[in-house]
This record gives sequence, structure tokens and C-alpha cells, in this order.
Amino acid sequence: GHASSRRGLASTRPDADLARSSPPSSSSSTSGLPRFAALLGTAAASAGAYAFLLDDEQSSAAQFKLFEYLAPAMRLMDPETAHNVGIELLARGVAPVETRRDPPELAVDAWGLRFTNPIGLAAGFDKDAKAFPALQAMGFGFVEIGSVTPKPQPGNPKPRVFRLKELGAVINRYGFNSEGHEPARKRLEAYRADTFATQSEFDATPPPEGGA
Repeated sequence: GHASSRRGLASTRPDADLARSSPPSSSSSTSGLPRFAALLGTAAASAGAYAFLLDDEQSSAAQFKLFEYLAPAMRLMDPETAHNVGIELLARGVAPVETRRDPPELAVDAWGLRFTNPIGLAAGFDKDAKAFPALQAMGFGFVEIGSVTPKPQPGNPKPRVFRLKELGAVINRYGFNSEGHEPARKRLEAYRADTFATQSEFDATPPPEGGA
């Protein structure tokens, strides 16, 4: 489930430091975030500070509503740049956090795992394992990374991502652009180590007096 005590943007998560320390994507068409994308991040972070003052349900609702209002700004960029900017913002923890617990009836048991809800994000979005901590915090039941190729490769020539406005859809012909196994492996290992350390610290914290 999602920790009900977490409020604010995904950058409040300890694993956001991992994403911030990751090398920039070789597939990015710019050397840094476009200026107005950085402004979007600043606006979102400011709103996240306000959301922290609200209770869990109000906080999540406010955060998702904010990003709903900001989303059209991403369409001012070409679709591949928008994808890259989205990944970089998510990697920096600029994302809403779902603190409302999933209803128990949504839980799914499969492959020896328990998913708190059946809605997941398939491979193709977070190709190099940069954004999955923030995506998980958004409330997905599971997040799949990739596709990751053994060695770095650039994929198909650009343009290779196209908006189908009349269908409200996007089609991509990336051709498996990837940073390769090694960067993804390091990010996943660091995430697991950080998650284990955080859980160990939580388990070692004594309950408050009078608590169970």
C-alpha cells in the first residue's frame, strides 16, 4: 500500500536523491531542461509545499489537480522532448504523490506477488529506470522499466514520436533507444539498497508510548 504519512511531491521520497544523481539521458535532445519546464517544476514544488499542510486525501487531490492544469504546457514541446522532460522532472521527484490507500478489493495476487491495485505502467515510458520511484508514488499497482538493451544504442532516426490529436494518443517508433544494462542496473541496485535501509530504520524505530 501507499504510506499514508507521506505528503507533498515525490521529491520528499528518499530515493529521489538517487534519481537526481543519475547521469543525463543520452537520448535527450537538449543539454538541460527547457526553461519553462524548469518553471513548471518550481511551480509544482511550491504547490507541493502547500499540499503538505493538508490532510492526506486533500493533499493527493490537490497535487493531481495541479498537474492536470500544468499538463497542457507539455504539449507546447514536440512529443519526444516532452517525454524526455517528463522523465527528467519525474527523476527529480516533480510528481504528485498518492497517499490515499487503495481499497482492499482492488488487490491482485499473481506470480507470487501482491499488487495493491491492477493498474500498472508498462515498459516503454521509463526506458532507463530513472523515474520509477516517482511513478510508483503516483499510485500505480506496478511499474515496469525498459526496454533495456545490453549495450547503449540510439534507436531510430528522428522524428520518431508522433501525436494523434484526433485520437488523443501518441505513437512511437523509438527503435529501442537505451542507455544499456549498466546504468539501469546501478539505479535499480541503489534503489533496492535505499529501500532496504529505509525499511530497516523503520523497523528499528520503537512505537510511540501507548502504541501497539
